[in-house]
Amino acid sequence: MCILAPTYIPRGFRFVQALGATTVQFAWEPPLAVDEVNIRGFHKAYQIEMFRLDDPENSLRVISNIPPNQAGIILFNAPANGLVGARIRIETDRYLGPTSPVIEFQTREGRPGPVTNLRGSQHAGNGILLFWEPPDEPNGLDQPSIIIQDRNQLSYLIGGLKPNTKYRVQVRARTVAGLSISPAMIELTTNYSLVPSKPKFIVSYRGTTFFNVSFDPNAMAIHGSLYYVQYKEDER
Repeated sequence: MCILAPTYIPRGFRFVQALGATTVQFAWEPPLAVDEVNIRGFHKAYQIEMFRLDDPENSLRVISNIPPNQAGIILFNAPANGLVGARIRIETDRYLGPTSPVIEFQTREGRPGPVTNLRGSQHAGNGILLFWEPPDEPNGLDQPSIIIQDRNQLSYLIGGLKPNTKYRVQVRARTVAGLSISPAMIELTTNYSLVPSKPKFIVSYRGTTFFNVSFDPNAMAIHGSLYYVQYKEDER
């Protein structure tokens, strides 16, 4: 006996609501008795595919083994903060059926994934210079943190640490939904304490109540990790 692939496509597949950044609800119509001829075998399960419309290949989620007696489901792994597409099909003992037309819906901002490629280097005798790349799954607009106010900043100098001491550093991304669940983490040991070179500076842009002090740390033979400007009123 030759068993053919099904031609049945579930009807009425629709997006019901978003229950969270990655939690969505779908519904569809169950097959009718007249659909048996197009199912062509034992209706084993449903399968739903979800993906970002701007990157379907790399964001594809496949949810299989949805019981055949269901006509709706809540899924917890939708891509966050994007225009998402979804489609449904049936599974039989041997074959997958054709997919339904793609439906589109917008998901909310969610907590971001971890920052990528976190790395660091020793800086002077008591500093660590960090570098990183944005998360592969930003899941929203990156928000300024308490320390880093520029969302496009991908480096940061931590100064004022103890020399020759091991530190564990964590970096997290943040959106309006919160911090990334998993931090990126590295361990670094600061240099032995060195007396920094004397910086050369110039004073410019003098105003009635302000002036600008400029210097180039890279021109110093031994860098510092923190810099201070001291001044006092001329007592003459």
